[in-house]
Amino acid sequence: MASRGFTGSTPARFRLTSLISLAAIVATAVAALVAAQQLTEASDRVNESTGPVLVATQDVFASIAEADAASAAVFLSGTPEDREQRRLYELALERSSAQVQEVSRLVGDDDATHGSLKEISADLTTYSGVVEAARVANTQGVLGGPQTLTEAIGVVQEGIVPQVADITARTQERLDEDIDSGRTALLVAGLIGIIAIGILVAGQVLLTRRTNRLFNIPLVVATGLLIAMLVVLLSSWVRQQQALEDARDGGYDSIALTAEIQNTAFRYKTLESLALIATGDPAEQAALAEQLAAVDLGSEALIAEARVGNAAGDGLLLEANRAADSTREQAATAEMLTRWDRYLNTSQDIQLALDAGELATAVELATGPGNADFNGFNTSVESVLSDNRSQFTDGLADARNHLDLTPLLMLALPAAAAVFALWGYQLRIREYRR
Repeated sequence: MASRGFTGSTPARFRLTSLISLAAIVATAVAALVAAQQLTEASDRVNESTGPVLVATQDVFASIAEADAASAAVFLSGTPEDREQRRLYELALERSSAQVQEVSRLVGDDDATHGSLKEISADLTTYSGVVEAARVANTQGVLGGPQTLTEAIGVVQEGIVPQVADITARTQERLDEDIDSGRTALLVAGLIGIIAIGILVAGQVLLTRRTNRLFNIPLVVATGLLIAMLVVLLSSWVRQQQALEDARDGGYDSIALTAEIQNTAFRYKTLESLALIATGDPAEQAALAEQLAAVDLGSEALIAEARVGNAAGDGLLLEANRAADSTREQAATAEMLTRWDRYLNTSQDIQLALDAGELATAVELATGPGNADFNGFNTSVESVLSDNRSQFTDGLADARNHLDLTPLLMLALPAAAAVFALWGYQLRIREYRR
């Protein structure tokens, strides 16, 4: 009899069904909150750590490459030193050290990255010391200065560059993981939510059969609220994913490509200076000439083709030209093409003078118009990088903004659904009491 009192009578069945419905709604709310929390945490990580680390790592790369190019330019200028190039070297070295510290702050407890950063810091100390030794040898006319400078550049290429590349690769993997984060929790929340909706529908059917009333409005509202909750959760995830993917594929990929252009250009400038420094060593000159030939941002002929709309061909600048998908980006890449073309023309004049045995003329061109043209090119690259960084960070912020109200709605909507569901059942239970 006790058992029938609890489940056998119609009001008892209504009460049991109402409790099951409430439990299903609560389970849905918990699952949805967990999913929303995971999505929010992923966006926070991307905004506060992963994204900034990617940008800062590219900046470290660029600063070190600039220091390399400037140190070679300072050495080439002889005595007295080119003060502007010396200033650029010192500023780039200071920036790289500060950026390494910034990356260390941003990565948190990533032991592998901290290990790489310690090695980079140690290599930077070694690098600056070797550069200074080369400088002293150069200003005092001591033999071995060029070899010492080459050794310093080797520290960058063989030590620092691979470590920076490793950090970048690991961070890119974390970005992909962050973008995919929350999918399992989202699926679980969706399944539980569908089950809860099914229970509410079953409850509605039970009430219809027992009371001969087609609809229980509060239960209909409760079902609609749960459906709305799932729609909100799904739409928030879709918008977050789209924003993150746009930021990665549009913003960061552009940063990476532009940074590669910049670093490659610095590499070209460094090799050009070394070729002028190593005029007394035919074997070294031949090796440097081979390395120069391997640096490809885009030939003058292909750059000219790109300007008239035929962007076919190889080279990073042409890749950037093809990737530009807005009027602003097209204008920016066109400026880079123009500036690089101007520098290539000067570089060609330097090579012609060097081939003719006119070393003094070649050095004068490199330290005068060559430096000026290259600085103009680098300014245009920095402008593009600034726009790319803004696009990337804005995209990450948009992804986070899409989730601002989601956790609150994951509480409010199921809470309201629970109230309406209990109300709907209570209305019918009261009818049996009268």
